[in-house]
Amino acid sequence: MIVLLNILLPLIVGVTLYLGYKKKKLVQAILISVAIGIGYSLVQPSYMPKGTVKALPNPEFHTTSREIEDRMRKPIPNAVRDAYMKEQYKIADERREQFIEKLKSEKE
Repeated sequence: MIVLLNILLPLIVGVTLYLGYKKKKLVQAILISVAIGIGYSLVQPSYMPKGTVKALPNPEFHTTSREIEDRMRKPIPNAVRDAYMKEQYKIADERREQFIEKLKSEKE
């Protein structure tokens, strides 16, 4: 669409000049072409920046006396991890035993 709008003005001016040359009214064709060009440039939106923009001042950063808090995940102590693993193994063994008993009862 932008390409068509940009090609439109030279096309209209060219057609106007060609028709003016064919009808031997070249001066009128030139004046009409100039008028069309001026009108088109007034209607065509401008993509150039308009006006000026004030630069915003940089924000001021205040220093604080707070200590840095370490939020990194701490490693789990070995004793706690081992106790958790033993508990999980015990739960898994109980479920396995229940499943085996269920299969045996279904066979009978």
